[in-house]
Amino acid sequence: EADTSQDTRKKVTDQVKFSPTGMTLNVVPTSKGRILMSLSDSGMQYLVAAARANCGVTAGRYMFEARILEVLSPAEPGRRSTATPRQHLRIGFSTSSSALYLGDTDESVCFDSEGLFMAERKRSPC
Repeated sequence: EADTSQDTRKKVTDQVKFSPTGMTLNVVPTSKGRILMSLSDSGMQYLVAAARANCGVTAGRYMFEARILEVLSPAEPGRRSTATPRQHLRIGFSTSSSALYLGDTDESVCFDSEGLFMAERKRSPC
């Protein structure tokens, strides 16, 4: 940005990645951990998947990006009509000791795929 001063702080040298201990059991890392997928077989499509990266932010302005690469609508075998799982994304920041599910505690803030901002367990339009 034009109004910011030069950042002289030390740059992060470690690779930003997702550790299996920071994921729910239905998250599968692919492409050397650069892409996360959720399991969608045998009813797993109804579970919420969550993951936390291995690095954090303490101060300043930061930007990160996430892309939805594929939207699946899996059906359960042997059933004619099933409830379609709702596609949902929350992305934000939390403390290292908070729950993996963003917005469910006072220790996280996030934006969701419905265009809402969540903080202190409250949802408000952006």
